[in-house]
Amino acid sequence: MNAINYFSISFLLGALACYVSGVWVLFKNSRSSVNKSWFLLSLTAGTWSVSHFIMAVTPDYNLAWRFAYILYASAILIPVCYLYFVFALLNAVSGHKKHLLLALIGSVIFLSLLSSHWFIKDVTAKAMFRFYDDLGPLAALFVAYFAVVPTYGLLLLLRSAGTKGKEKFLQIQYVAIASLFGFIGGGSTFGLAFNIPLLPYPIILFVFYPLLITFAILRYRLMAINAVITRTGIFTAVYAIVLGVPLVLVTIGKNWLMHLLGPNWWLAPLTLLMFLATIGPFVYINLQKRAEAILLRKQRAYRETLRSAAAEMTRIRNLEQLTEFIFETIAETIHVSHAALYTWDTPKNSFILLAGHHMYADQPPEIAQTNPLITFIENLKEPLIREEINRKAEENPGTPFNDIAQEMQALKATLIVPSFLENRLANLLILGDKAGGDTYQPDDLAVFSVLANQISLAIENAALYQNMENQVKQRTQQLMDVQKQLVQAEKLATIGTLAGGVAHEINNPLTAILTNAQMLLAVCENLDADTKESLEIIEEATKRCKIIVQKLMTYSKKPLETTMVYDFNLLDVITTAVSFLKFQFEQDNVKTVLNAPDKNYPIRGNHNEMEQVITNVLLNARDAIKQIRPDGTIEIELSQDQNWVNVSIKDEGGGIPQEIIGRIFDPFFTTKEVGKGLGLGLSICQSIIDKHHGMIRVKSKTGKGTIVTIDIPRAKK
Repeated sequence: MNAINYFSISFLLGALACYVSGVWVLFKNSRSSVNKSWFLLSLTAGTWSVSHFIMAVTPDYNLAWRFAYILYASAILIPVCYLYFVFALLNAVSGHKKHLLLALIGSVIFLSLLSSHWFIKDVTAKAMFRFYDDLGPLAALFVAYFAVVPTYGLLLLLRSAGTKGKEKFLQIQYVAIASLFGFIGGGSTFGLAFNIPLLPYPIILFVFYPLLITFAILRYRLMAINAVITRTGIFTAVYAIVLGVPLVLVTIGKNWLMHLLGPNWWLAPLTLLMFLATIGPFVYINLQKRAEAILLRKQRAYRETLRSAAAEMTRIRNLEQLTEFIFETIAETIHVSHAALYTWDTPKNSFILLAGHHMYADQPPEIAQTNPLITFIENLKEPLIREEINRKAEENPGTPFNDIAQEMQALKATLIVPSFLENRLANLLILGDKAGGDTYQPDDLAVFSVLANQISLAIENAALYQNMENQVKQRTQQLMDVQKQLVQAEKLATIGTLAGGVAHEINNPLTAILTNAQMLLAVCENLDADTKESLEIIEEATKRCKIIVQKLMTYSKKPLETTMVYDFNLLDVITTAVSFLKFQFEQDNVKTVLNAPDKNYPIRGNHNEMEQVITNVLLNARDAIKQIRPDGTIEIELSQDQNWVNVSIKDEGGGIPQEIIGRIFDPFFTTKEVGKGLGLGLSICQSIIDKHHGMIRVKSKTGKGTIVTIDIPRAKK
């Protein structure tokens, strides 16, 4: 009897699979009740399987008898361990303590009866096994118990599947199919134990039982159940041929091979085994690809569509058109319940909702940078699936997974796909449930990651292009405004040139009027009072007009005529400017208050240019007041020390916003309405002050007015 055969190898492989998967799962997360319960179950199932292997291959009767006890001690514990695993998987251990206790009591009872001859009668050679257990009537009761308890657990699993999320439902599917594999494979061993001539051919299924459950615990989200079943079926078929054909050749054709090859007959099955084992992986991969191409035809078609869309979107320059294209593509290909796109906004220091598809009314408008979800994604740099996060939160209470699960719930996110630009988190693509209850596959996550990164690049390009367009439009508008202002400046320059000539022309008739009025007053003593009063009014008005004309002539002098530099009193400049503007300010209900403790404030420069500076600042102060109130006061304060003469002009206007105060000295920049200012006044003032080696500063607060301070070097004695 050849001890190494299909059955003994299957038992050995099953034991190794149980032990390895149990230890691996426990190592992955030793605190999880699911992982701990699976470790216990795999330990007992592995011990059961390895005991069968030792009994099948050992020639020692006593050793086989001892392992028969170990085998059934392990088998008695399997139902209660399986039930505990099911309750832990459903997070329902505390609610089913009574059921666990009943199952444990049943196991203890059968353990106490294990040494009875009515349980295990003997171990004998059966079929292809050197030793196999021979069971009594008590064992028949145990088999009934063994069938009822796991069946209850399996039914509980299937009944609970509909109340869980899609990812949990998928996990339960894996466990249910693995359980069927395990119990069909393990249950097939009872027939021969009761002397029923049924060899346990399904035992090979037991090998896949721990592998599937391990997959369900650790990586269940990565593959659809039909793909898992298909791969498992193909793997089983291929390696059943790889192992089975040589075994059949040894079992059936041994005598023929010995007659043909003599003592070296074993080379034939060994060579065949090596050949099949070599080509087996290639056959498996080829069959797997063909089967999955048929099963996953629909999914792969839409993934190709998404890849094409990812390349296409980089050509779209308009941000609004881009987001519309993105969500049309997602809606038509993925068929998700809803989707949203959040993008980083630097001024707000948060991710803002850019666009979406079938979004909820209470979809959060932004995600703060301090949100724990953002930190988690920045560290993980991988897509997040809500059901997986929920599972980890259940298994690890009090950990950050609980906060992450809550944030994903608030965002209505089944899947979050991050995208990065130069290791900077740029966008978050939020996807809801897939239509038809499909789950997100590993290829989905890979494609979505590529899509999300392409979206980031496309948004970046569109934003840059749109920003360039806006800048071009803004610059064009600025150039048009400057052109208008230059035309207006040209007109004013022409008027300024004409002002001197006009002033001379007006001055002559004014002189005649004044002379005649004064002569009439001197020689006509007999005039009545009214006539004399009228002549005095004419004289006074004419003098006033002459003063205005003289000031206009002085102010309109050409620069070439005013380039002389000499010492003068800044107080005289301010007095002249205030006097020149007095009548105009009175009409506007604006008063000027001059505070000059000293009589002389000597500076060196050009009298006319300094008068232009003071006049311009006073006019700006008047305009600022009139923008917000019907009247007001301008305070002018002079001070000096050994090195500087200081002028401070304070108004009661609306003030200048802080974001533009740094630009008020730029040429053609103005806060006044179109047509009411050229934006050249302060720019010219700064040039004149710089020419005089001085400084001009502006301090302002919105709603509180403005203070313009001018510092000019004091003239040396």
